[in-house]
Amino acid sequence: MHPNKCNILFLAIVLIACVNRRKETDTIKVSDKQNEEKFDSSSLQHNAAFVANAVNSNLFEIRLNDMAQTYASSIAVKQLAKNISNDFNKANEEIQNIAAKENISIPEKMSDEFRNKYGDIQKKTGTDLDSSYIALSLNDHNSIIQQYQYQINNGTDSIVKMWTTRQLPILQKHLVSLQQILSGFQKN
Repeated sequence: MHPNKCNILFLAIVLIACVNRRKETDTIKVSDKQNEEKFDSSSLQHNAAFVANAVNSNLFEIRLNDMAQTYASSIAVKQLAKNISNDFNKANEEIQNIAAKENISIPEKMSDEFRNKYGDIQKKTGTDLDSSYIALSLNDHNSIIQQYQYQINNGTDSIVKMWTTRQLPILQKHLVSLQQILSGFQKN
């Protein structure tokens, strides 16, 4: 083979490898991109993004609470984590069914952002784990509640809005319980 042809072939292989390497791997970003390609209107894209983000948050909360059930030092934290995990498992099953019926792409595993948060807390033990779990779960619940309230007020998909409306009081109950445990930690 001629040296110039070899160089061109080599460069083509390198270019293809570089393009393939840049392929998105963050599951929430992949879901969002797939939904943008499927749905023409911004309102449909917004609803799909909400559903994908709800699944992403659910996957994180399930994993976080399963870990707290096993490794937390406080019995109160373990019990709350069990209850929250049960609620998120049920909610995730429901929203995944809605996504399937409405052809919405959802992540199969939690996003890179949540994986990093989980990895950070997973390194903790004892009361440090308990307080970090409560702080992280409080922050996540506040964020989820804001997203759900926005969806209830601005979403256009009646099925998704109905599901969100049913979930909001459950999330608010979690938030109150998390705040009560935090208050107990601060008194000690």
